[in-house]
Amino acid sequence: MPSETPQVKEGSAGCPHHLGKGSPERGPPGDKEAKEHLWTRPDIPSRCTWQLGRPSTDSPHHHASHLEALTNSPKILPDILRKIGNTPMVRINKIGKSAGLKCELLAKCEFFNAGGSVKDRISLRMIEDAERDGTLKPGDTIIEPTSGNTGIGLALAAAVKGYRCIIVMPEKMSMEKVDVLRALGAEIVRTPTNARFDSPESHVGVAWRLKNEIPNSHILDQVRCCSPGVRGWSCAHPRDPRGSAGFGQCGGRWACRAPAHGATGLRPCMLPAVAQRGPGALCEAPERSAGGRLDSSWTCVWLNRSCVFWGASGCLRHRPLCPGPWAPPWPSTELGASRLWLVWRRPSRSWPLALSAQYRNASNPLAHYDATAEEILQQCDGKLDMLVATVGTGGTITGIARKLKEKCPGCRIIGVDPEGSILAEPEELNQTDQTFYEVEGIGYDFIPTVLDRAVVDKWFKSNDEESFAFARMLIAQEGLLCGGSSGSAMAVAVKAAQDLQEGQRCVVILPDSVRNYMSKFLSDKWMLQKGFLKEEDLLVKRPWWWHLRVQELSLSAPLTVLPTVTCEHTITILREKGFDQAPVVEESGAILGMVTLGNMLSSLLAGKVQPSDQVCKVLYKQFKPIRLTDTLGTLSHVLEIDHFALVVHEQIQYHSNGESSERQMVFGVVTAIDLLNFVAAHEEDGK
Repeated sequence: MPSETPQVKEGSAGCPHHLGKGSPERGPPGDKEAKEHLWTRPDIPSRCTWQLGRPSTDSPHHHASHLEALTNSPKILPDILRKIGNTPMVRINKIGKSAGLKCELLAKCEFFNAGGSVKDRISLRMIEDAERDGTLKPGDTIIEPTSGNTGIGLALAAAVKGYRCIIVMPEKMSMEKVDVLRALGAEIVRTPTNARFDSPESHVGVAWRLKNEIPNSHILDQVRCCSPGVRGWSCAHPRDPRGSAGFGQCGGRWACRAPAHGATGLRPCMLPAVAQRGPGALCEAPERSAGGRLDSSWTCVWLNRSCVFWGASGCLRHRPLCPGPWAPPWPSTELGASRLWLVWRRPSRSWPLALSAQYRNASNPLAHYDATAEEILQQCDGKLDMLVATVGTGGTITGIARKLKEKCPGCRIIGVDPEGSILAEPEELNQTDQTFYEVEGIGYDFIPTVLDRAVVDKWFKSNDEESFAFARMLIAQEGLLCGGSSGSAMAVAVKAAQDLQEGQRCVVILPDSVRNYMSKFLSDKWMLQKGFLKEEDLLVKRPWWWHLRVQELSLSAPLTVLPTVTCEHTITILREKGFDQAPVVEESGAILGMVTLGNMLSSLLAGKVQPSDQVCKVLYKQFKPIRLTDTLGTLSHVLEIDHFALVVHEQIQYHSNGESSERQMVFGVVTAIDLLNFVAAHEEDGK
């Protein structure tokens, strides 16, 4: 179980970003869906005062010295958590030379961390900071929305320290990650890959729902308490309607607003006095806690570890272990005559508001600022000219870059963002029709709060094909058992470092290991099925039908449905026609996706959709298109993974203004049975 954690010194300053400056998503009191979907956005612009160019002594955060860990490593480690950090720097010998680079190319191998990735660093740091601040206590539950690596790091630390751990991650992530997480004792929840980050079905949304339902659970973020040891009243004014829903905090107690006519058990402070003393000013301690019936102007009263929402008719709802405040917009006219009514809460019973984990947690970049960057500087004797890093949450590149900008001002920082993500700048780089990519752990459809894009000197976009090709090259030519995002970083590094000269040095961050991707890019079958390898790349004897074209199959005319057809009607059609699936196609012919009988039935039984709902609510948007000119061998690889393949062909359509456009049209749906029937019928002819 976790040991007793130290307390923050009395009067220490807190980060403005985490002192009630969030913007919780919320709805009206009667909105059931809004109540259930209570969360904090992971893309809120940071208000943190820890910035590039300011001395670390001005930082509101706890900074740990890494020098002792670099020089004094014990022969026998007390636990595996001490094997996080101090990863090796390895010279890249063949890839740089074959790419024509003149500079020295080095790789920081983060897969040597205990859990196998760079995310082990921030996982341990987030837990230790939460313990230090008193947020995380023995027996608590850690919930994390993640692409997998942060989850593994948290699960590993939770296993050692004795916490319950729940990991929420998209279905796109590999089964290897799931198996490792289960082995570490974590509970896993999968979410749809194509769900937007701000939807209730996303990994962030589901994590927040679990947080709302499970007592003593935390989605790790900065604790909202500047000095837990201070006793007394806390005073603040809700100047910003978005700022912590109108609350201020100091010393572990929330300050709530009430009208001037008073309420039982509360003590007022006149606004002018508070304004003179400033937010967080301390008043006289009360003799009893808050209670009694409150006015409709009240929004939320925190009593021990419960939250009560109030309205004109009294208590609207009582929610034990409430995850955060709810409030209506504050009127702009409230300043001046209002009083501040302050609720007494004992520091030992404080209930800090936990937020969106690694996306907003300052411990994320701090782990790299304090440790990873210091290791790089020591390993390179303070001399490096370029650093290349992939970007996901942005904590790695933000923390390392800030330190390097201080110690090596001439070092150029290169950010790597996959095609289909929106993290790169300028925005023109992100313009693409692609929304899905196979590389895991990098890129997002929102800008995480911890990402400081100002520290990146230049952005490059990566793609799946070159990422997996370079990951395989790193394994085959350099002996580095790294993951797909490491290939992304190296693919960009050989482009970005072309301008570097002899005597200069480029460092590339390799985030994770191949352990998590044994069934993905390490597999020839998977690479062929996804189109990242060609048949001629593999010298393997194939059956007689392997190189025949898909057009050899006798495909019947496809059954398609419009997106406006109801689920009930679609099920009836599929059963009558004897089909298990059908393409969903717009009237214009544009393919939206596939709908299957099994998915519709399971969604109906689970109550996710109603029979009268349109079929577009249950379609699969990711599907594998096969063209008539593709080989049956390629088709067989697809059918090894998927139950069907959609046969398409391109059509060029000319418009009245003389312009033309190309679109895909459905030619047919082919299943494994269709392929087997063809092979059986032509076996003798083929031989």
